[in-house]
Amino acid sequence: MDDAELLIERGKVEEAITTLTETAADAIEIAPFAELSRARIAAYRITTIGVPAERLSDPWGDPTPPQFDLDLLPPVLRYFASAKARSIGSDAAAVAWSALAICSGALNGSIRLQMKPRDTGFLVPPGIWMLLVGEPSSQKSPALRSAYDLLSQVQAKRFEKWQRAHADWQAEDEKTRDPEPFLEQLYTSDTTQEGIRDLLSRQDRGIIVFNDEWGGVHRRDGQVQRRP
Repeated sequence: MDDAELLIERGKVEEAITTLTETAADAIEIAPFAELSRARIAAYRITTIGVPAERLSDPWGDPTPPQFDLDLLPPVLRYFASAKARSIGSDAAAVAWSALAICSGALNGSIRLQMKPRDTGFLVPPGIWMLLVGEPSSQKSPALRSAYDLLSQVQAKRFEKWQRAHADWQAEDEKTRDPEPFLEQLYTSDTTQEGIRDLLSRQDRGIIVFNDEWGGVHRRDGQVQRRP
Protein backbone atom coordinates (compact mmCIF):
# COMPACT_ATOMS: atom_id res chain seq x y z
CA MET A 1 0.00 0.00 0.00
CA ASP A 2 2.88 2.37 0.75
CA ASP A 3 4.21 1.81 -2.76
CA ALA A 4 0.78 2.59 -4.25
CA GLU A 5 0.49 5.83 -2.31
CA LEU A 6 3.93 6.90 -3.49
CA LEU A 7 3.00 6.17 -7.11
CA ILE A 8 -0.18 8.25 -6.80
CA GLU A 9 1.77 11.16 -5.34
CA ARG A 10 4.04 11.01 -8.38
CA GLY A 11 1.04 11.02 -10.73
CA LYS A 12 1.58 7.43 -11.90
CA VAL A 13 -2.06 6.40 -11.50
CA GLU A 14 -1.96 3.44 -13.90
CA GLU A 15 0.98 1.89 -12.05
CA ALA A 16 -0.84 2.49 -8.76
CA ILE A 17 -3.88 0.57 -10.01
CA THR A 18 -1.66 -2.37 -10.88
CA THR A 19 0.02 -2.27 -7.49
CA LEU A 20 -3.26 -2.03 -5.60
CA THR A 21 -4.77 -4.89 -7.56
CA GLU A 22 -1.86 -7.15 -6.83
CA THR A 23 -1.36 -6.34 -3.16
CA ALA A 24 -5.03 -6.18 -2.17
CA ALA A 25 -6.27 -9.13 -4.21
CA ASP A 26 -6.89 -11.33 -1.18
CA ALA A 27 -8.53 -8.64 0.96
CA ILE A 28 -11.01 -7.50 -1.68
CA GLU A 29 -12.48 -10.95 -2.10
CA ILE A 30 -14.57 -10.37 1.02
CA ALA A 31 -18.25 -9.36 0.68
CA PRO A 32 -19.67 -7.19 -0.78
CA PHE A 33 -16.90 -7.03 -3.38
CA ALA A 34 -16.93 -10.70 -4.40
CA GLU A 35 -18.90 -10.10 -7.58
CA LEU A 36 -17.05 -6.97 -8.67
CA SER A 37 -14.12 -6.97 -11.04
CA ARG A 38 -10.62 -6.36 -9.68
CA ALA A 39 -10.32 -3.30 -11.94
CA ARG A 40 -13.37 -1.68 -10.34
CA ILE A 41 -12.07 -2.38 -6.86
CA ALA A 42 -8.64 -1.02 -7.72
CA ALA A 43 -10.10 2.18 -9.19
CA TYR A 44 -12.35 2.69 -6.17
CA ARG A 45 -9.54 1.83 -3.74
CA ILE A 46 -7.36 4.57 -5.25
CA THR A 47 -9.87 7.22 -4.16
CA THR A 48 -9.93 5.90 -0.57
CA ILE A 49 -6.27 5.49 0.30
CA GLY A 50 -5.82 4.81 3.98
CA VAL A 51 -9.22 3.11 4.45
CA PRO A 52 -8.93 -0.64 5.13
CA ALA A 53 -10.52 -2.71 2.36
CA GLU A 54 -12.86 -4.44 4.80
CA ARG A 55 -14.35 -1.07 5.78
CA LEU A 56 -15.10 0.10 2.25
CA SER A 57 -18.73 0.29 1.15
CA ASP A 58 -19.86 -1.11 -2.18
CA PRO A 59 -20.11 1.85 -4.60
CA TRP A 60 -22.66 -0.12 -6.64
CA GLY A 61 -24.73 -1.19 -3.63
CA ASP A 62 -27.45 0.53 -1.60
CA PRO A 63 -26.04 3.67 0.07
CA THR A 64 -26.20 4.13 3.82
CA PRO A 65 -27.86 7.48 4.56
CA PRO A 66 -26.06 9.80 6.99
CA GLN A 67 -27.58 10.50 10.38
CA PHE A 68 -29.66 13.69 10.58
CA ASP A 69 -28.44 15.98 13.37
CA LEU A 70 -31.59 17.27 15.09
CA ASP A 71 -29.50 19.86 16.92
CA LEU A 72 -29.30 21.78 13.65
CA LEU A 73 -33.03 22.55 13.92
CA PRO A 74 -34.60 25.43 15.84
CA PRO A 75 -35.79 24.27 19.29
CA VAL A 76 -39.48 24.15 18.35
CA LEU A 77 -38.84 21.96 15.30
CA ARG A 78 -36.35 19.81 17.19
CA TYR A 79 -38.90 19.07 19.90
CA PHE A 80 -41.67 18.49 17.33
CA ALA A 81 -39.57 16.02 15.31
CA SER A 82 -38.43 14.10 18.38
CA ALA A 83 -41.87 13.92 20.02
CA LYS A 84 -43.74 12.96 16.84
CA ALA A 85 -41.16 10.35 15.87
CA ARG A 86 -41.52 8.66 19.25
CA SER A 87 -45.32 8.70 19.10
CA ILE A 88 -45.64 7.22 15.60
CA GLY A 89 -42.56 5.00 15.67
CA SER A 90 -40.75 6.59 12.73
CA ASP A 91 -37.31 7.99 12.06
CA ALA A 92 -37.00 11.50 13.51
CA ALA A 93 -35.24 12.60 10.32
CA ALA A 94 -38.38 11.80 8.29
CA VAL A 95 -40.50 14.02 10.56
CA ALA A 96 -37.85 16.75 10.57
CA TRP A 97 -37.63 16.91 6.78
CA SER A 98 -41.41 16.87 6.47
CA ALA A 99 -41.62 19.80 8.89
CA LEU A 100 -38.92 21.73 7.01
CA ALA A 101 -40.74 21.21 3.71
CA ILE A 102 -44.03 22.40 5.19
CA CYS A 103 -42.35 25.45 6.74
CA SER A 104 -40.74 26.36 3.42
CA GLY A 105 -44.09 26.10 1.66
CA ALA A 106 -45.81 28.21 4.29
CA LEU A 107 -43.51 31.10 3.35
CA ASN A 108 -44.54 33.38 0.53
CA GLY A 109 -42.99 32.01 -2.65
CA SER A 110 -42.15 35.50 -3.88
CA ILE A 111 -39.46 35.75 -1.17
CA ARG A 112 -35.90 35.38 -2.44
CA LEU A 113 -33.01 34.16 -0.29
CA GLN A 114 -29.46 35.36 -0.91
CA MET A 115 -27.42 32.18 -0.51
CA LYS A 116 -23.94 33.75 -0.52
CA PRO A 117 -22.98 36.86 1.52
CA ARG A 118 -21.19 38.57 -1.36
CA ASP A 119 -23.18 37.28 -4.31
CA THR A 120 -26.31 39.40 -4.67
CA GLY A 121 -27.17 37.74 -7.98
CA PHE A 122 -27.62 34.24 -6.57
CA LEU A 123 -31.19 34.38 -5.24
CA VAL A 124 -33.49 31.41 -4.75
CA PRO A 125 -37.10 30.93 -3.55
CA PRO A 126 -37.63 29.24 -0.17
CA GLY A 127 -39.19 26.06 -1.60
CA ILE A 128 -37.96 22.56 -0.74
CA TRP A 129 -38.59 19.48 -2.85
CA MET A 130 -38.91 16.61 -0.41
CA LEU A 131 -39.44 12.88 -0.98
CA LEU A 132 -39.38 10.26 1.78
CA VAL A 133 -37.87 6.96 0.64
CA GLY A 134 -38.10 3.82 2.73
CA GLU A 135 -39.25 0.24 2.97
CA PRO A 136 -43.01 -0.53 3.07
CA SER A 137 -44.58 0.05 6.50
CA SER A 138 -41.65 2.21 7.64
CA GLN A 139 -44.09 4.96 8.74
CA LYS A 140 -43.39 7.30 5.83
CA SER A 141 -47.01 8.47 5.50
CA PRO A 142 -47.52 9.15 9.24
CA ALA A 143 -44.26 11.11 9.32
CA LEU A 144 -45.31 13.19 6.34
CA ARG A 145 -48.82 13.82 7.60
CA SER A 146 -47.64 14.77 11.09
CA ALA A 147 -46.29 18.02 9.64
CA TYR A 148 -48.91 18.39 6.92
CA ASP A 149 -51.78 18.27 9.44
CA LEU A 150 -50.54 21.47 11.08
CA LEU A 151 -50.71 23.36 7.80
CA SER A 152 -54.10 21.80 7.11
CA GLN A 153 -55.41 23.40 10.30
CA VAL A 154 -54.13 26.81 9.21
CA GLN A 155 -55.76 26.45 5.80
CA ALA A 156 -59.05 25.33 7.41
CA LYS A 157 -59.16 28.57 9.42
CA ARG A 158 -58.46 30.56 6.24
CA PHE A 159 -61.31 28.75 4.51
CA GLU A 160 -63.75 29.58 7.33
CA LYS A 161 -62.76 33.25 7.13
CA TRP A 162 -63.20 33.19 3.35
CA GLN A 163 -66.64 31.57 3.66
CA ARG A 164 -67.85 34.41 5.90
CA ALA A 165 -66.41 37.05 3.57
CA HIS A 166 -67.94 35.32 0.54
CA ALA A 167 -71.36 35.12 2.20
CA ASP A 168 -71.23 38.86 2.97
CA TRP A 169 -70.17 39.54 -0.63
CA GLN A 170 -73.09 37.55 -2.04
CA ALA A 171 -75.51 39.55 0.10
CA GLU A 172 -74.32 42.87 -1.37
CA ASP A 173 -75.73 44.59 -4.45
CA GLU A 174 -74.28 43.00 -7.59
CA LYS A 175 -73.89 46.41 -9.22
CA THR A 176 -71.90 48.05 -6.44
CA ARG A 177 -70.06 45.27 -4.63
CA ASP A 178 -66.31 44.72 -4.79
CA PRO A 179 -64.72 41.84 -6.73
CA GLU A 180 -65.43 38.36 -5.39
CA PRO A 181 -63.21 37.41 -2.42
CA PHE A 182 -60.40 35.03 -3.35
CA LEU A 183 -59.29 32.08 -1.22
CA GLU A 184 -55.49 31.98 -1.16
CA GLN A 185 -54.45 28.36 -0.63
CA LEU A 186 -51.36 27.15 1.17
CA TYR A 187 -51.40 23.61 -0.21
CA THR A 188 -53.17 21.37 -2.68
CA SER A 189 -53.46 17.63 -3.19
CA ASP A 190 -54.23 18.14 -6.88
CA THR A 191 -51.01 17.01 -8.54
CA THR A 192 -52.21 17.38 -12.12
CA GLN A 193 -50.43 19.99 -14.19
CA GLU A 194 -53.76 21.60 -15.05
CA GLY A 195 -54.84 21.91 -11.43
CA ILE A 196 -51.56 23.43 -10.29
CA ARG A 197 -51.52 25.77 -13.29
CA ASP A 198 -55.03 27.06 -12.53
CA LEU A 199 -54.17 27.68 -8.87
CA LEU A 200 -50.94 29.54 -9.62
CA SER A 201 -52.69 31.67 -12.22
CA ARG A 202 -54.71 33.20 -9.36
CA GLN A 203 -52.02 33.54 -6.67
CA ASP A 204 -48.35 34.45 -6.87
CA ARG A 205 -47.26 33.23 -3.43
CA GLY A 206 -46.65 29.69 -4.68
CA ILE A 207 -48.25 26.58 -3.20
CA ILE A 208 -47.34 23.28 -1.56
CA VAL A 209 -48.20 20.23 -3.65
CA PHE A 210 -48.84 17.36 -1.25
CA ASN A 211 -48.98 13.77 -2.45
CA ASP A 212 -48.78 10.67 -0.32
CA GLU A 213 -47.84 8.34 -3.19
CA TRP A 214 -45.00 9.35 -5.51
CA GLY A 215 -45.97 6.69 -8.03
CA GLY A 216 -49.19 8.54 -8.80
CA VAL A 217 -47.23 11.69 -9.62
CA HIS A 218 -45.04 9.76 -12.04
CA ARG A 219 -48.05 8.21 -13.78
CA ARG A 220 -49.56 11.65 -14.36
CA ASP A 221 -46.30 13.29 -15.35
CA GLY A 222 -46.52 14.58 -18.88
CA GLN A 223 -50.22 13.82 -19.24
CA VAL A 224 -51.64 17.28 -19.97
CA GLN A 225 -55.38 17.33 -20.57
CA ARG A 226 -56.63 19.79 -23.14
CA ARG A 227 -59.59 21.96 -22.28
CA PRO A 228 -62.61 21.64 -24.58
